[in-house]
Amino acid sequence: MNKKISVILGFLFFLAACASPSGPELIAQNIQEKEEQKTEQIKTNVDNVPKWYLAPPDGKGVVGYFVGQGESASIQVAKDIAVQEAKEDMASAIDSRLSQTIKKFVDQGGITADASLMGKFSTVSKEVTAETQVAGWSLKEGDVQSTNDGYIFYALIEYVYGEANILLQQKIKQDQEMLTAVKATEAFAELEEEIKKAQEAN
Repeated sequence: MNKKISVILGFLFFLAACASPSGPELIAQNIQEKEEQKTEQIKTNVDNVPKWYLAPPDGKGVVGYFVGQGESASIQVAKDIAVQEAKEDMASAIDSRLSQTIKKFVDQGGITADASLMGKFSTVSKEVTAETQVAGWSLKEGDVQSTNDGYIFYALIEYVYGEANILLQQKIKQDQEMLTAVKATEAFAELEEEIKKAQEAN
């Protein structure tokens, strides 16, 4: 009787072994399942990207909106990466605006031949851009999503361009030579007008 039971059990184990994948087949199956999960996770993340990330608000030239994305096993690190990416875009935009303004100062003030004064304006522009990285901006929106390996953070930061204009105005007024060179230009009047509009908007 015991011998029959042993034979039957052995046969059942054999059938089970034949029915279940083993060795290379099991490895291949696991890889396929992981790839399918990864693909599904990517699709979910793409479907859930915030609308404001794909189409940031229009600040009408008064306010700038900049987006960033960060990915990490840590939510905080993912957030830091996303914010830094957005701040880099912000700095680039501010630097471009300042360069245009200073070019107007130089052209309208007739100071293209004054290398010393040109150097001062270049330095001021860099200082203003650097200072905007530290203060003046705010995190307008933030969204976090989980992934198979950690988290994705989407950030939207806001910057009122008037802040950079105020900094630029202050630095020019602190240097009598720069102020004398540009205070009568149309560009300086435009700068003050932009500051006024930004203050009224707030």
